[in-house]
Amino acid sequence: MQDGKFVYTRERRDDRLSCSNRKKVRRLQLYAEALPLAREEFQASEESEPLGSLPEMRIGDDGRIYAPDNPTQYYLAFASEFCSASPGGFASRQALTDLSVLPDYVPANEQARDFQTGVIPVDEGGAPLFFAVPESFETAKNDGERRQALLNELLERVPSAKAAVCAARAMEAEAVFGIRNLQPYYETFFAEDYCAERGSRQEGVWELNTLADNETIAKLPSGVRRFELPPEYAYLDLWREIVELNPGDKTTLLKIAQEHYDRRQPDKALEGWKQYFELEDLPEHSQGQVKAVLSYMFDPRVAIDSSSVVAGMKADLFVQYRDAGGAEIVVKRLNLDEPMKLAHTREFWNDYLGGLNRVVSSALSVQLTPKDSMEYAFLGPKPKELRDKFESFGVVGEEVARYSVEFEPSPNGFYKIARVDFPVDEPGAYLLEITAVDGNKDVAVIWLRDVAVARERVADGCRYFTFDARTGEPLPAQKLGSSPLLIAASRILTLLRRLTRRRLKPIRDKRTETALSSYPTSAPTERLTTPP
Repeated sequence: MQDGKFVYTRERRDDRLSCSNRKKVRRLQLYAEALPLAREEFQASEESEPLGSLPEMRIGDDGRIYAPDNPTQYYLAFASEFCSASPGGFASRQALTDLSVLPDYVPANEQARDFQTGVIPVDEGGAPLFFAVPESFETAKNDGERRQALLNELLERVPSAKAAVCAARAMEAEAVFGIRNLQPYYETFFAEDYCAERGSRQEGVWELNTLADNETIAKLPSGVRRFELPPEYAYLDLWREIVELNPGDKTTLLKIAQEHYDRRQPDKALEGWKQYFELEDLPEHSQGQVKAVLSYMFDPRVAIDSSSVVAGMKADLFVQYRDAGGAEIVVKRLNLDEPMKLAHTREFWNDYLGGLNRVVSSALSVQLTPKDSMEYAFLGPKPKELRDKFESFGVVGEEVARYSVEFEPSPNGFYKIARVDFPVDEPGAYLLEITAVDGNKDVAVIWLRDVAVARERVADGCRYFTFDARTGEPLPAQKLGSSPLLIAASRILTLLRRLTRRRLKPIRDKRTETALSSYPTSAPTERLTTPP
C-alpha cells in the first residue's frame, strides 16, 4: 500500500499484499450480474437454436481470438470460473464465495493457492464428495453446486450444447478422479504416508483392468479406494456421449482409447483405436500412430538400456520383456577413432562448436535412420558435409557376436526382467541390437572400459588420475585427451544412445493389420500392457 492505495510491484518487500482473491471475487460478481441478462435474452428469443448454438470463432488483426456475444458461451465461461484442475482445488469448492462484498487484501505469504496435489474431499462416512445439481444458481450451497447449476441450466435451455456441457464436466472429473492421480505429481521419501500410500496405490493399480466405465480408483484421506462415479462425473461415459453426438471427434476418441489403455483394458482400447482408425480423412501420420500403439500393446516386446561395464569382468545386462519367448542379440563394434580424430582438429571446433549436438546427430543419422526419413530434407550445408564424412568412417562396424536367449513370459502379459550375458571382453564401444521373436527391436550402446579417470579439485583447477578399471592400479603413463576431445566423445556416445533408441520402427504391419481387421477377437482379455 502506498498512500492508502494498492499498487502493483515486483519488488521483494516484506509488506507485499496479494489481491488475487479480490480479483477473483470481482470477476465472479461481474458474471453474476450478467446472469439475469442472459436469461432475459434466452426468453426473448423465439428460436433458441441460433441463439444457443456455439459461436464461430475468428482471429482478429491483432492475433487475438474473438467470439460473438452468445449466452451459451457466457454460461460455459461462468461455469469454468468454478472449475477444479486438481483434487486440492476441488476440495476448496466446498465453500460458498460471498459475492456481496469484496475481500480485503491479504499478506502475499499467506495467500492460499490451489496446488496440483491434495486429496479428494470426503463426507462424514469417508465416501468421496460430489457436488449435486441444485434447483438453481441462487440456491446452491457451495461453489461446486454453482458450477453444476450453470451447466444444468445451459443444458435445459440449449439442448444442442450437450456436447460442450459433457466436455466441461468430463474435463474436471478426469482431472480430479482420473486414475492417473494414483501416481503423485511429486513423490518423496519425506512424505508422512509414503510407504503405506505407495503400497495401497500399487494394490489399486492391479485392479485397474477390472474397472467399469463409471468406476475409478483414487486416493482418499482414508487411502486408495475404488468407487462409483455419478453421471455428472463419469468422464468415460461423458466422452462417449460426445462421440455419439459428434462421431468424427478425433480428440475425444483418442481420450477414450487412451483411458482404456491406461486401465489395461486392451479389448476396449482396441475398440477405441479401431473407431479412430476408421475416421474419414485421417492423416497418414495419424494412421501410423495408431499402428504403433497397437504394435506396442499386442506384439512381444523387449527393451534394454545402455550401460558401461569394466572390461574383463562378467557384464550383467538386464532385458525387460513382455510376451516374448526369446530374442536374438547381435553385437557390433562402434568405430570412434576416426570421428575422435576429426573432433580433435581446430577446424572442427571453429565450424561446429555452436551446434555440436545437432551436427553430430545429423551426421550419425546416415547409418541409424531409414533413407526415406524426412530428416534428410532439413539438413544444412555443414551437417551434410559432416554427414558425408561420418558415412565414410563407418561408425557402426563389423559384427562381433550373435546369439539367442530364451525367456519365460508372464501368462498375464506382465513385464519381466531377465539377465543376459555379454560375451565380449575387448575394451571399446559396442552397439547391441536385440530383436524379440515375432516382436520389436531395441538397441543400446555398451561401453567396455579398461581405464578409469578420477578428478580432484585443487586451488588452481583440477587434477586428474588414471587407474586400471579392473584392478585399481594407478596408470601414471596413461595419456588423457584434451577437453574438447573428451567432450566430443561424451556427446557422440550420448547421441548414439538417443538415436538408436528413437529411430527404430517397432511397427509390425502384418500383426497390426490383423488386429484391426479381425477385431474384436484378436485382443487378449487378460493382457496387462504396462509401459517399460
